[in-house]
Amino acid sequence: MGEATAGRESFTGERMPSKHPFVEAALAAGAISVAAAAMITRMLDKVALRADPQLLTQTEEALTAAAAELSLGGLSVAVKYAEAKLDTDGVRPREDELRAGRSLSIVEEKSGAVVLRGHFAPVEGAAIVGAINALVTAELRRARDAFGSSAACTCPDGTPAEACDCADPALGEQRTLAQLRADALADIALHVIGCEETTIDATTTVVVRMDVEDLADPDSVGAATIDGIAQPISAATARCLAASAGIIPLVLGGDSVPLDLGRS
Repeated sequence: MGEATAGRESFTGERMPSKHPFVEAALAAGAISVAAAAMITRMLDKVALRADPQLLTQTEEALTAAAAELSLGGLSVAVKYAEAKLDTDGVRPREDELRAGRSLSIVEEKSGAVVLRGHFAPVEGAAIVGAINALVTAELRRARDAFGSSAACTCPDGTPAEACDCADPALGEQRTLAQLRADALADIALHVIGCEETTIDATTTVVVRMDVEDLADPDSVGAATIDGIAQPISAATARCLAASAGIIPLVLGGDSVPLDLGRS
């Protein structure tokens, strides 16, 4: 971290600015944390040899300003997207690497419990996460509606659900979020193998965001993002998704104002 933001000297002893002056200034002023500074400089150094120098400087300035407002989690998403835009090789090689590393291990413990551990590329991961979250959300809504929020409730307005005489505590959701996710995955598996007693009535939407120019240009090496997944995907993969799914294209202006909404 010190080397990335410290001043430098030329071979003639002339004083030179640091490699990352915007990060250095923000760090010295206490505007960003050391962790945020390290996250930004590590990415910039990684792509420095392949990125346009002017764009690299602009990106450093923008990320440094964002780091003062964002949490480390939010900054991580911004840094990954910036890396995808800076890297002239495009996102596809990194995407192929992630897909090649996919795996799912299944281990049965001595107790009889089955342990699953998986690694998935962003697109497949988004589908899995979206499907599980849709079922979890449906269960939470069912429990909320059953626990004292029905139209038949005769308790005074403002009565907490847990104190409502009309609510049956047995109908309240008792499972943890981790248990709900496990049950959702099991329901999906039971549904696939044709269990007649299990029905899946929840649906989910995977939202992919990309520039309209990258969507239209088949030769673009641009990037796209999937809501809920930090790692960007390539424009080529996004176009494949658009060709194989039910798509509702939404065109936004510079201020995220909807300009056009339609169905492909």
